[in-house]
Amino acid sequence: MATPEVDGTATTGLPSFQKVSVGRQVLRRELNDRIRVRNAGEREFEVFCECGRAGCRDGVVLERDVYETLRRVPTHFLVKRAHAGPAERVVDTVGDFLIVEKFGNSGLEAIKLERGKYHLPHIA
Repeated sequence: MATPEVDGTATTGLPSFQKVSVGRQVLRRELNDRIRVRNAGEREFEVFCECGRAGCRDGVVLERDVYETLRRVPTHFLVKRAHAGPAERVVDTVGDFLIVEKFGNSGLEAIKLERGKYHLPHIA
């Protein structure tokens, strides 16, 4: 029988492979945030699918206000319709893409990773 210390579920109850998938999604969200900044004067810009698939390079052109609304909730991700996972609820649609919400342990992991990028390292 696996223990939390061995299989990586100690903090949120997620198996290690699901933590990696959520981690990929958060990294793609950060990449898309950088794209948004680089296109500050544009009304529309292209961003990447934020699914957890390692090889996905799909993109979509979004209006700035749609992207800003998406970013207000740390558990919301933009994914291609066929890339939505079982731990995601559909919140909205944007063409061939969905805005999905992570929930349960996956949602908690997404929040933890999102909050972690804003904290400075603790100095003892």
